[in-house]
Amino acid sequence: SEPNIVRTIVREVSSVLRIPVIAKLGICDKLVTSASRALEAGARALTLINTVKAMYIDVFSAKPVLSNVFGGLSGPPIHPLAVRAVYEVYRELRPEIIGCGGVHDWRSAAEMILAGARAVQVGTAFIHGSGRRVVESILSGLRSWLRMLGLKSIREAIGLAHRV
Repeated sequence: SEPNIVRTIVREVSSVLRIPVIAKLGICDKLVTSASRALEAGARALTLINTVKAMYIDVFSAKPVLSNVFGGLSGPPIHPLAVRAVYEVYRELRPEIIGCGGVHDWRSAAEMILAGARAVQVGTAFIHGSGRRVVESILSGLRSWLRMLGLKSIREAIGLAHRV
């Protein structure tokens, strides 16, 4: 994301909406700067990250699998990229972050929270997994994890990786 374009879009959207704006940013070389510009322009929070541009080639036809050649990769393969993005933006800016990208179990949710996410988004695992049961499993696992760490609230775990 080009930081100045992010700022312009968020400013324009924020100026006409009466509801909080949450800017969703993808992986880019200037992620922290783009995040800063989004917040300066009026975003209340950030969702990190979007899908990652990817491609598959059919090894027998030697043609791209997708008709438009590229598509958005999501789910567990992008999780380490998403955790890194949350960690870097939180370290520099301390904004409210929704961690998105490969959250499929309590451990992947916990990683996002430890990196600085106040909330997590479950997409691919919900759609391709067991739906509501995956969310219930994540919540149950997070409760057990908090007890094991001796934490009273999930709030105590937000950004903990920056304090140890």
